[in-house]
Amino acid sequence: MRVLFVDNSGAKVTTSGWDFGDRHVRRMILSCAAAVSQATHLVSYRRENNGVAPAAYTPDEAFVLPVAVPNGGRMQKLAAYARCWPQVWRAVADAQFCYVFYPGHLTTLALLAAMAQGKPFGVYLRGELGLRSPFSRLVFSRARFVIAEGKVLADWAARFCKDVELAAPVCELSLEDVPQEKTARAHGPWNILF
Repeated sequence: MRVLFVDNSGAKVTTSGWDFGDRHVRRMILSCAAAVSQATHLVSYRRENNGVAPAAYTPDEAFVLPVAVPNGGRMQKLAAYARCWPQVWRAVADAQFCYVFYPGHLTTLALLAAMAQGKPFGVYLRGELGLRSPFSRLVFSRARFVIAEGKVLADWAARFCKDVELAAPVCELSLEDVPQEKTARAHGPWNILF
């Protein structure tokens, strides 16, 4: 089976290699890749060097389909995602199943392509951004399954999808895992996942 993994954590390409936003996603993709005929990792990235990027995986592990996103403002990012639409469409068309880490900009494009093409997909729900939107309801109702990080997310997804599982946190956390440049919303409500 050909599986497309659509990552919402992003990556940076540096002179020393790929720095995935969530190293646990890469590990999970590697373990799943061993069980399928082809694994493709679709991820947005920012380049921090102008040289040739080293391979993210060995050829027998997984293919990576990088989508370049500039560090600029909203209009530059919007243009970058618009330019990548054909690449996302082809990646979904080539896959037999899509496993999407949701929410995110790139994942939203992949979900639109999957639903338009009638491709089966599963959702790994990782956050509340846009959770209660009509689009999220549509995504959950069409997903084959939803795996959610936290009871609040699982309970909400279960209103629209019959097959919802609560993920047990499997990652070891350290200060390196806390994004320093992000700020929390100024007003609530806030929900703690674990």
